[in-house]
Amino acid sequence: MSNSYADYEIKNTVLIPLLALVIAIGTFLRFYNLTVPSIWVDELNHYYAAESLLEHGKAIFPSGEPNERAMPYAWLVTYSFKLFGANAFAVRFPSAFMGVLCIMMTFWFARKMFGDITAVLSSLFIAISPFAIGWSRISRFYTLFQFLFLLGLYVFYLGYERGDKGIFAKWQDKLLHAVKLTGLSNLLRKWQINIFLIAIAGILFYISYLVHQLTALFAAGLFFYATIMFVIEWRNDGIGVAVRSKYLFTTVAIAVLGALAMLFAASFVEYAITYTPKWAEGTRFQDRKLYLDFLFDHYNFPMGALFFIGLYQIIARVQRRAVYAMSFFVANLALFVLVFTFRHFQYLYNVYPLFIMVSAFAVANVVGMEFESIKKRWFPKTKLKQGLLMGLVFCGFLAWLPLTPSVRLARRIPVSPDGSFNGAMYMEEWRGACKFVGERIKPDDLVISTDALGTLHYLGHVDYDLNFADLDLAHQHDLRFEDGRYFDLYSGKPFITEVEQIQHAMTENKTIWVLGQRYKLLEAPVFVPLAIRKMILANFERVHTTDNNTVVVFRFAPD
Repeated sequence: MSNSYADYEIKNTVLIPLLALVIAIGTFLRFYNLTVPSIWVDELNHYYAAESLLEHGKAIFPSGEPNERAMPYAWLVTYSFKLFGANAFAVRFPSAFMGVLCIMMTFWFARKMFGDITAVLSSLFIAISPFAIGWSRISRFYTLFQFLFLLGLYVFYLGYERGDKGIFAKWQDKLLHAVKLTGLSNLLRKWQINIFLIAIAGILFYISYLVHQLTALFAAGLFFYATIMFVIEWRNDGIGVAVRSKYLFTTVAIAVLGALAMLFAASFVEYAITYTPKWAEGTRFQDRKLYLDFLFDHYNFPMGALFFIGLYQIIARVQRRAVYAMSFFVANLALFVLVFTFRHFQYLYNVYPLFIMVSAFAVANVVGMEFESIKKRWFPKTKLKQGLLMGLVFCGFLAWLPLTPSVRLARRIPVSPDGSFNGAMYMEEWRGACKFVGERIKPDDLVISTDALGTLHYLGHVDYDLNFADLDLAHQHDLRFEDGRYFDLYSGKPFITEVEQIQHAMTENKTIWVLGQRYKLLEAPVFVPLAIRKMILANFERVHTTDNNTVVVFRFAPD
């Protein structure tokens, strides 16, 4: 492996305080004002899962249907409820806590793969990333997913590339010799593979898979890495050595398993590739350029540019550990850009630290390569130690960070009075709209909502779900009452599907309230069909619009 300035070692007396400072910054950005925003509708999935686990030992929605997605995370929220009670802080604590652990995990992983300087920079970049901060402050399972996936990646690397060292290697030799598999033992030692460490990695990946099925894309990253390493071995040692390497064996094995999956599970593979939830139809989440825009937008700049510089440096130096880290991000990115139909930013969340590491590696090398020139021209007679001087140069280089839009956004997120913007509304505004209605509603009034579960939680009452994305989900799971009407998976409420249903309700001499995200109710026909929207606009009075214009309330009052 080629040497680089990124490999420069930092003394523990300096490294530990630096890491402590980064963790302190990251902790503040993830925990400060954590209870201010109201609980977002997707967070309620985990809220009710934990609540029902405490009460009944089973995760269910208010509808009575199973609520078993990401059960490892649901149990973390359950334990949080035991400690802090069922509230906004408790439901978000596991995500924020795992977000801090992900900073430490990023540092550890980067230090092992890239060196001390890249590790410090990577942990700093992830600590102040709006993307990482945002998902750490919301009760969703992505920070747990990221932590488990990174840990699994590192343990697998130890078992795949360094498995001939340590106590696990001795255990493997003893086991295989005991069952008279000396030839296999010799091959695994030659290939530097350890089955114990790979088994531990498999357990971590299994738990990670229970959190999110995207863990399965590990196979694509490993295929990409093994293919690159096969080419490198061919180039360095000849085709004979490359053909007998573990890398060819790995690529062939994954290719065969992939072909079998295409053959025996073709319908599932096609479903996975073409899957698009109802709410994402006709949106930017089907745009192949989505991730490229994300990596190069002003909130990530200049990380996208630095990533490609780091990519170039990794390829030029042929650093095995760096190639390993880079391969899993590139493979995931390529699959979502080129293969899958549906894309979402958080689908890169588990490999996002790898993107950060490659970018930090570029910074370490770019600054380091000119260090000797800077020292010679600007500090020829300095009495400062080289390490301290290099640290000052790096700090000077990083002076641009507070000026970037991403860091300015990162500072705003914890102090925003409205909470994070989830793409359709400000989280606090749903609670505000429900409060507005709650102060005016009468016991026999009807309530219709585009987010029935959120309305049920904050208003305590909802009669109908007006969300065709939820209806599509009900069709998929065949969720029906005895009379054949479909009901919402989350709230258990029936759907408004026709204009005539609202017209009939209007003849019952009752006040009708309609609460909706502006985007869902008035802009996107995938949620509310145009005919129903026109009917509401023509016959209902808009009585409330939240401050940021993301939630609206309509009312029909009988004469």
